[in-house]
Amino acid sequence: MRSEFSALQDIARRTGDALTDSIPRPITFLEDEGVLVLSDIGGAPLASKLRWKGNVLLGWQNLVTMRNIGRALGGWLTNFQGATAARALAHNHRKYLERFDRNLSLTRQLGISTTALRRVRDRAEAICASFEGTLMCAAAAHGDFLPQNILLEGLRPKVIDFAAHCARAPVYRDVAAFTGYIALLASKKKYSNRALGVLIKYFFQEYEGSLNGSPLRIFVLKSMLQIIGYGPDRLPSAHTLRRLENVLIAVADGTSWFDECMKNSTVSTTSLTQPEFR
Repeated sequence: MRSEFSALQDIARRTGDALTDSIPRPITFLEDEGVLVLSDIGGAPLASKLRWKGNVLLGWQNLVTMRNIGRALGGWLTNFQGATAARALAHNHRKYLERFDRNLSLTRQLGISTTALRRVRDRAEAICASFEGTLMCAAAAHGDFLPQNILLEGLRPKVIDFAAHCARAPVYRDVAAFTGYIALLASKKKYSNRALGVLIKYFFQEYEGSLNGSPLRIFVLKSMLQIIGYGPDRLPSAHTLRRLENVLIAVADGTSWFDECMKNSTVSTTSLTQPEFR
């Protein structure tokens, strides 16, 4: 709790009025009682809205809504990253693989096959090694930029739970967390691929071409492994395990729904060069 209190103080200092009322304001931290007091920002959970607006039955009726939500979320995140921009970070192949392997071990414990995970890791390692030392634009990271931590007041995003905040990280970290979560939703039969594709397309477009598909892919894979590994306490069914294996392999191989979203957006799929961030 203390770390989140400090994170929110730092964010308020760095962003000024840029994100007024879209992030909780830290009021006080009562250390002895273990109580963190924050301002109330209101809004409805994005996760609930996606269940109602992005499902396979109603998604086709809500494409405009998905477009507007995608724009709003991408706009909020680019504003947050622009206001907290930091010195660029050189990509560290070894550190990436250390975190990747920790997330990989969590998914292996759930029952996902070693063969599938080895294929995913080999592909991620090859991509990761190809841009060792390349500078990546950096900013503060929410650290857990997922629909359950995003509220909507109309179309205005509000973001909560900064417990995993990092003061300086590649801009891909939060982008990939959100994209990886939506990619996992899109692999479920009850969600509309088309509706979620519109959401991600317009989310990406707010970056105006400054994202590159190569680092985005490996950050998405790492995020997906983390989301799966820290998922429900109960073990997944055999059907769910096969679904998760298939979506991980497809993203690693470049044959997934995620790749179609990149083709239909402003994400560059060419070789990585020095990224720029507005």
